[in-house]
Amino acid sequence: MRKYLLTLFFLILLPTVSSSHFTGTFDDYGVDTGSDGLFDYLTIDAQVQITDISKDHMVLAILEDSKGNILEFNDCRHITQTGQQNLQINFDGLQLYKNRIDGPYNLKYIQLSTISSCTGFGTPPEGEHSLEDTYSTKAYQYTQFQKAEPAIYCLSSPCTASPDLIRSRDNINMPEPNSPNTIDGCEDGSSGTYLDSESIESITITSQNSFFKTGDTVDVDIKVYCDSTFDNLNLAYTNNIDNLQWDIKDNKQCTSTGLRTFSTSFTLDNNVGQHAIRGVFGFGLSSDKVCGNGDYDDNDDLVIYVKECNQDSDCDMKECDHLDSSAAGCYQGTYRDYKNIQNTCNQDYTCTKNTCTKYDEIITDNDGDGYDTECDNDCNDTPAGFDINPGKQEICNNNIDDNCNNKIDKDDPECEGKFGIYIKEGWNLLSLPKIGNSQIEEIANIFNNDFNRILTLKGDTWYIYDKTPNSNLKQLTEEDGFWIDSDKDLTIRIDNQASPSPIFNLKKGWNIIGYPSMEERYVQDLFQEVIGDIEYLYTHNSPFTSFKPEKPTDFLIKPGMGIIVKVKNDVVWQFTTRYIKGNTTFNLGLLDGWNLISIPLISENTKSEIFGPETLYYLEDNQWTRLEDASKIDYSTGYWIKTTQDTILIGGHQINDIRYDINEGWNLINYPMTKENTVGDFFQNTINNIEQITIYDGVWKNYNPSKPSHLNTLNELQPGKGIFIKAKSNSKWKFDDNLEVE
Repeated sequence: MRKYLLTLFFLILLPTVSSSHFTGTFDDYGVDTGSDGLFDYLTIDAQVQITDISKDHMVLAILEDSKGNILEFNDCRHITQTGQQNLQINFDGLQLYKNRIDGPYNLKYIQLSTISSCTGFGTPPEGEHSLEDTYSTKAYQYTQFQKAEPAIYCLSSPCTASPDLIRSRDNINMPEPNSPNTIDGCEDGSSGTYLDSESIESITITSQNSFFKTGDTVDVDIKVYCDSTFDNLNLAYTNNIDNLQWDIKDNKQCTSTGLRTFSTSFTLDNNVGQHAIRGVFGFGLSSDKVCGNGDYDDNDDLVIYVKECNQDSDCDMKECDHLDSSAAGCYQGTYRDYKNIQNTCNQDYTCTKNTCTKYDEIITDNDGDGYDTECDNDCNDTPAGFDINPGKQEICNNNIDDNCNNKIDKDDPECEGKFGIYIKEGWNLLSLPKIGNSQIEEIANIFNNDFNRILTLKGDTWYIYDKTPNSNLKQLTEEDGFWIDSDKDLTIRIDNQASPSPIFNLKKGWNIIGYPSMEERYVQDLFQEVIGDIEYLYTHNSPFTSFKPEKPTDFLIKPGMGIIVKVKNDVVWQFTTRYIKGNTTFNLGLLDGWNLISIPLISENTKSEIFGPETLYYLEDNQWTRLEDASKIDYSTGYWIKTTQDTILIGGHQINDIRYDINEGWNLINYPMTKENTVGDFFQNTINNIEQITIYDGVWKNYNPSKPSHLNTLNELQPGKGIFIKAKSNSKWKFDDNLEVE
């Protein structure tokens, strides 16, 4: 009896875990896949107990160093046997090196999940077991991990990566001293034999000087071994090794086998510092590749220090002997004539930027009409030109360019059939039909320069023209409404012809738009087709007149009026005889295989008209259902699609109003936006009803509201990506300008 009670006591103490789980036993070690003595991976063996192999298993692990840098591992495994076993978790050694933090490293979080299939199709992973802050690795030094170094650094020209540095590829013939010879860790393929397979043998870059100078044209010679006439060479270049933005400068193709030298020239950017040149060589290499990752590809970098100068004589003289047309230089026809200044070369090989301080004053308004040649573009500054300047109106029969706009008499717009717009002294909200895409100087001429400032809002930025070189407003179109601060009451004459059909790309929030028509229309009639996009609308004709869809008023919109409109989301409008929904396009990026997609533009086309023969599946009553070819898209749901295409072009207009019927459990919903948004922002009003948010982007990424934020692998929502929601209960949601519960 005592033995039975003791056995029962121990059984009570043991955990009763029936699902697959971690045992709590871990080990770690470095893995060198390149035999260069540096670890390509930090591998952690996580011991697991697998109880069910009818599904595949997902492993998510997050590694953190002492400075809070995080490395993520996310992989799907097809496990074929039950029982106790190790799962290898490989963290990128190059990233550990780039972080430059010594270990030990903390396994911050690890999770084991089951999923219907590793191929992607189906519902998201279901968590089986997770552990936090469960293991610390050995005390590695970051220098033990794979580092990223070029073949050579150079301060002077020529710079040569000799055969001793880059002969052959990887370790086929001889170890490359700085393997993989690339500053971002781009690795060579390791297949083939020396001088029988593709390889880069040497690279030389030569400047016009004994050093590399900004703006110099450089010559590059790359010696390669061609194994096939399908071998291609790309020359890639970046002007900053700390912020890599590779640019392909040239492409070459082997026309015969054996050793070949390819030559090209290009111009260095005007960025002082370390630039890099890379040769990318391989079989069937595409022309846009900046890192060849095939079995027979070779990648090698040279880093050069690009100077602005080497001595004082390299620094250009600052040319100051011109009449300064900035605001500081204009004094009613008096200008500052500056003297030249010699710049010098400092110890950082950059030229000093001395400013001009000495000048002579020159009087240029010789006719005394208040307009000069430099600041005011007076086209006649002789005594006979007193009545000829940009402030005058064109006289239509005297064969003189009275207003200095390079157009005379009937060729001047002032003399053609016009529509008059009355402008009051002070601020006016206007637009100009039939102006095309006009430079701001042309717009200024329309107003005879009788104004102080012109302002308009484009996107989130205010653009201003105040007649100085610092003005950032360069042009206006029919789509633009604008504020103008007029010096006096005046009437301008504009073209009285049929209106164009411009496109308005409106940003969420406030916009100032033009009215591109010569016809008076009531506001409700003018905006009836896009009223669902509008939150507020204003015109200004002393005073403001407002329109709100919930409490509509009706008033006339007249030619020449500018319109302030607040829209609920990014949207495209087009103008015909009124404002209508405008079509735009979206490139839906796809992976080879299964993709979880959303469609962020509404189209009247059927499934087959948009996607052709591709098959789409949606989730209905916990069952996967095929979307028929003749069916329209349901813009409240996401879809699974299996394809080999890279992109599909989607056409339509922005989504403004969607209702979602959310069921308890898993729901697949459409992401209705064409721009990124954070999970927290998009779901802030519905998050209380959510257990988990998941997307599939080649790997599964999850957001769990109950977890600390750093343990979530999903933070940003991407246009074109469908979203799985695991809801706590049935509810109804709507998307208008944001997502909320109905």
